[in-house]
Amino acid sequence: MPGPAVGPDIFDQTDDEGSISDEEIPGHNGGGDQMMSECSLSPVSNFSGHSHVSGRTPTSSLPSSSRAPSRLSQMTKEQIVSDSEDPIFITKPQTQLYCGSCGRVMRRPVISQCGHTCCGGCVMFGGKTCPVCGSKLSTFVENIAMRDQIGALMVYCKFGCAMSSSGKVYTGQGCTDKLRFSERKSHEAQCPWSIVPCPNSKECGSLLARDLTEHLISCVHAKCENSLYGCDFVGTAAAVDDHEEECKFLVVRGIIGTFQHTMESMDNKVRDQGRQILELREELRTLRQEMLTRDHAPREVDTLHSKVLSEHQLAINLIRKEMGSIQTELGMVDGMENQVYKCKGTFVGHTGPVFAMASLGNKLFTGSGDTTIKVWETMYNPSCIETLIFHEDQVLSLCVSETSLFSASADKTLVQWDLTTYTVLRSTGLNKAISKMTTSDNYLFTGSHKFITVWHKDSLAKYSVMEELSHWVRALAVKEDRLYAGVHASVMIWNAVSLEKLNSVEVGGVIYSIVVTDQWMVCGTKETLEMRSLRDPIGDCTLLSGGSTRADFSTVYCLDYTESGGYTRLFSGNSDCIKVWNLDRKIQCQTLDRHQGTIACVSVLKGKLYSGGYDHTVKVWRGSKIG
Repeated sequence: MPGPAVGPDIFDQTDDEGSISDEEIPGHNGGGDQMMSECSLSPVSNFSGHSHVSGRTPTSSLPSSSRAPSRLSQMTKEQIVSDSEDPIFITKPQTQLYCGSCGRVMRRPVISQCGHTCCGGCVMFGGKTCPVCGSKLSTFVENIAMRDQIGALMVYCKFGCAMSSSGKVYTGQGCTDKLRFSERKSHEAQCPWSIVPCPNSKECGSLLARDLTEHLISCVHAKCENSLYGCDFVGTAAAVDDHEEECKFLVVRGIIGTFQHTMESMDNKVRDQGRQILELREELRTLRQEMLTRDHAPREVDTLHSKVLSEHQLAINLIRKEMGSIQTELGMVDGMENQVYKCKGTFVGHTGPVFAMASLGNKLFTGSGDTTIKVWETMYNPSCIETLIFHEDQVLSLCVSETSLFSASADKTLVQWDLTTYTVLRSTGLNKAISKMTTSDNYLFTGSHKFITVWHKDSLAKYSVMEELSHWVRALAVKEDRLYAGVHASVMIWNAVSLEKLNSVEVGGVIYSIVVTDQWMVCGTKETLEMRSLRDPIGDCTLLSGGSTRADFSTVYCLDYTESGGYTRLFSGNSDCIKVWNLDRKIQCQTLDRHQGTIACVSVLKGKLYSGGYDHTVKVWRGSKIG
């Protein structure tokens, strides 16, 4: 199912100047601040282990206002401060409706024990004291009466307003609707005067919502619905309709859909057989006990047990043989390509989305919207062995070197952790939140809005800042002596030693993830995966399209790969599943969909795949041979 609209998309939310403001950084705390003292694998693998806490004071020692028994305490920071734009009021609001802290008409007003009413965001995220009188906060509740009073204020639709030398004013041009303050968001989301992009191509520019239907009739950039399967036909909607009736890729689409459906059916049969075997074994154990009680010889039970197991093993072998023949027809044969990845367990313990992941040796590190970093032992007694507390907002990025772990958060801090003691070595404040990090032999590279900053890896001293860029840096990767950065719809390449810019490659969409193998540079965008040769990255690219029955190809938020037995296997995470690709044959060979929501990060460690998602869990996947 689709994930929330934030998290990996956090760096799409920019203000008028193109930079992200403090209010606009969403804070996900999983619905509360309480830490789980037990961090374990779910019953899928039945492992568990206690966590230890190091770093700053645990959340349980914060003022009780952090855990106030109010509906407001269950809201995220993004929900509380989502109204970052002041409307034009038809009548000036009364003085008491303005927040004494930020000076704006209050958003989600709350009243504290001292009697003052302020914005929910000003109270919850402004500190431990009342922003008006400075008294220590202990409790606060939502001021429903004032909320309703503010919600009843009349405002103009923002699409009938414009900026002037004296600020924003109502012009009467565009939308002329007058509406309640509480209704403006729902109205503006569907206002016919709102600005929308053409869904076919960015070349069409922006349009008024009311003109979109007419535009789509004449737009010449409409794509065939079989474009995901290789069809490159583009034209008007009428031309596409005529083309689709005889599109040659209909056959390919049908074959791939049939194979996918058959594979899923076979997989369901294997699971059903497994469940039946477990049930029969339980029945046989009961029967054995009854027969022993009646002094019957156990030989009859053993004979029945062997007969039943033989019949079911024969059925399973037939199913596996059929699955193997299907995969052989799809070109997945020999060695590594005869493997299927299955979920072998689930790490639980985070109380917010798992946004970031890094690994070293047998250790897996995960960063979450609950502001914590967890350290997991993956080889012996898989469990959480440490919980690192320092950050005050969601952890957005992690990376490791030989001796240090680096973490970056929406609280605009960069922290270096000692991997032996799991204590903070150094921390530094930043002007902008870091979206992505990676390391080379000597340097730590961090990407943010319009900048890549270079740090000395050992001392965390700033070494250099790359040239000013055009947009957010959402993806970074280092391969040998090259640094690759995804900046909006371009991949920029530098020498990772001399920091000399070498190249810039335009791709077909906004880049969210990059991975570089020995031969290929693969970019995950909002629409597809682009695969380019390292020998000629500017040359023709290969678009990877999924061999599945899914109708859409959603944003690829994360990528990782593994090479074994002469094959390169790519893992891509998006809004509802992980897709497994054979890069050598350029085909999709499996879909992994055990997460409930968006997959934000993936990491390959010691032959296993680990994935973190919005469902607060880390899934453990392992490849096993078929047949």
